[in-house]
Amino acid sequence: MGAPTIGNTSLSATRPSLPEGSQDFVAEHGDTFGSVAKQLGIDEDELRKANPQAANPEGLYPGQRLTVPGSPQPGRDGATAVDAATPGRPSVGATIKDGAVSASAKISAADPVEGRSTTSELGASADKNGIKATARVESGAQVTDADGSKVKGESTTTVGAGADNKGVGVNLAADRKTTSTQPDGSSSVSSTSTTGNVRIGEDGISFGGSRKNGTETKGPEGTLAGTSESTENKGNVTLSRDSIGGTVGSERTSSNTDARGRTTSTKQSQDTSVKLGADSFHVDKTFGREFTRKAPGNAAEITAGISLNIKADGATASKDGTTTSSIGAETSVALKGNASIGGKAGKAPAKTPLRWSLEGNITAGLRVSAETRVPDAQAKGKDTSPVRVNPLDPDSMPKGSQFTLDTAAFVNTDVKAGIGIVRAQAKSSAEDGFTVLAEKTDTNRIRLTAGPTAALSVSGGLGVDVGVASAMLGRGDKFSDAKLTSAEFDLSDPQGRASYREALLTGQFPTDNGAGVADVKTIQKLDAATQVKLDGSLASFGFSVKGTGSTVSDVITTRPGNLVTRETTVQYDDNVPLVITRKYDADQKELIDERMYTYKVDIGGEPTAVSSSSLMNVAPSAIPPGKQATSREVSFTQADMSKLKGLAAHAVAKDLANDAEVRKLTGDSANGTFDTMSNEDLSVALIKGMGSTNGEGGGFMQHLKNIFVDSKIVRGADGLPQLLDDAQTRLPGTVRDR
Repeated sequence: MGAPTIGNTSLSATRPSLPEGSQDFVAEHGDTFGSVAKQLGIDEDELRKANPQAANPEGLYPGQRLTVPGSPQPGRDGATAVDAATPGRPSVGATIKDGAVSASAKISAADPVEGRSTTSELGASADKNGIKATARVESGAQVTDADGSKVKGESTTTVGAGADNKGVGVNLAADRKTTSTQPDGSSSVSSTSTTGNVRIGEDGISFGGSRKNGTETKGPEGTLAGTSESTENKGNVTLSRDSIGGTVGSERTSSNTDARGRTTSTKQSQDTSVKLGADSFHVDKTFGREFTRKAPGNAAEITAGISLNIKADGATASKDGTTTSSIGAETSVALKGNASIGGKAGKAPAKTPLRWSLEGNITAGLRVSAETRVPDAQAKGKDTSPVRVNPLDPDSMPKGSQFTLDTAAFVNTDVKAGIGIVRAQAKSSAEDGFTVLAEKTDTNRIRLTAGPTAALSVSGGLGVDVGVASAMLGRGDKFSDAKLTSAEFDLSDPQGRASYREALLTGQFPTDNGAGVADVKTIQKLDAATQVKLDGSLASFGFSVKGTGSTVSDVITTRPGNLVTRETTVQYDDNVPLVITRKYDADQKELIDERMYTYKVDIGGEPTAVSSSSLMNVAPSAIPPGKQATSREVSFTQADMSKLKGLAAHAVAKDLANDAEVRKLTGDSANGTFDTMSNEDLSVALIKGMGSTNGEGGGFMQHLKNIFVDSKIVRGADGLPQLLDDAQTRLPGTVRDR
């Protein structure tokens, strides 16, 4: 007789012999009640009565277990009845709909007595997008020893394949799990999970996989002690027409819980990613270690971790007629930690009704980057990377090219705290570095600029978090500072070339113009910005609203003879930026008459009133032929600003007109006066208020229009105010296309 099977597992290789005292019988192919009764020497009717579960009284299926009359019944002598195995009955289905075809099949088989079961599933589908097929097999087995210990095994294997117009792919997933349970309730679990995948398509070839092993133990029933450990290794490789890349990673975690329920966990990880392309590369390596300590019920938790990251990248690309090549490297160490105690109201211990939390992160590192910019005409067919084109060999730099080197040491911090629903956060980022900029201005001339740089960013916020809704109001401030020295060197002059090498290698720049050296200057630049911001969420909806913000930039350029030029740029929110240009003599006295006030108004290429000759004088355009203006530059000399202030004062004179909007420029909408305002005060007031937008409809242009119209109000012969409509009466200042 053939042995019945489930999948590839034999249920009965040979007819089992009946142990002494047992009255169970396992049927084989061809057995009937009559043949079994005759073989056992019992009455057939008694055998039928003892097995009412038999669906077919005339025949028995292989593996069916029969109770022989006189065998123990449930609850008698400690015996337990066992369900008879159910024969495998496959289920098959298929559908055709909207040009798509799918089919599936499933078969399950089980032997409760032996504790084994198997389920197999097949599926396939085809439509206009391609075909897919999957196969899945689940199996399990359980063994109980005489001492009451149990061993249970489970496994699942899934294989999938597919093909579409982009390629074909195959994937595999296999999971294995074994659980051992002792009579005292202690247990151990071991598991293995393996995955693999391969895909070949129009975008290349990729293959990878992972393997994870884990173990877990628990103490006897009623105790809290236990341990767990897991190890995972994974990797992936991708090949395409223009690049090759790969990732490799591993992680190991372990956890131990003592008899009092205190849990100590550690995690070690490392990840590596590499991508090499025809015009770029990227390498990233990270090592990490983390430690966690938890009190029973998560009433308190402490976590500390450290990680090391090393990365390098480079790229070459062409845009707007310039080829840019860059390389960079960064290494950093990050420390993190957090602590919490208590819980949500109603769930925490009585002495700590609110949850307290504190979290901090600090990252310190070093960053280096180099970049070259070369006109496409000179870069074609050449290696323009910073390794080949750099100021150490100025002859390697073609005319019009630039080289930039930046180095910086940085420290970033992030601290968060919470008490109940109240949340607070503070961030800071600081860096100190050095920059070198070389520009090839002509075949034999090169400009070198170098010096220290610094930057600081600070932000903080306070808010609430009630679970379904949160909000945090914060402010951010940014500062940057640079002190640079610059000079242009004539490489065809031996003295100029020598001065250039000394400045590049030692940082000692010439202090004055001379043989082979021109345009010596120092540049000190300070930038500051502040912004108020509201962030929050309501259910799944997140929002972010920017409030009042401003930016200030101050650039001081000093040339030989102690001649100084200072440019201060001020901008509020998104309003028109203002640049105030000042010049100083050798004694550091400002040349007031040479002060300039310049505003840049965005017009998006459309003609506007800004360029109207009826508003103010229009200067020749600064736009090259064929280009379209995107902004208008409105400029006032010191004398122009004085005239503008006079017109504004005339516009709000009490005996003429009461223009509240013009009066607001003084900062007092009721009794303000322009007599005590300086020209600089007025220049800044023009870009504040009246809406925080640029362009024709912005506050700056509205201020000018109000002054333009209301300053023409005069008193007529009858003594009544009237408007002087004279096209020749314009505002002082000049407008120019940019």
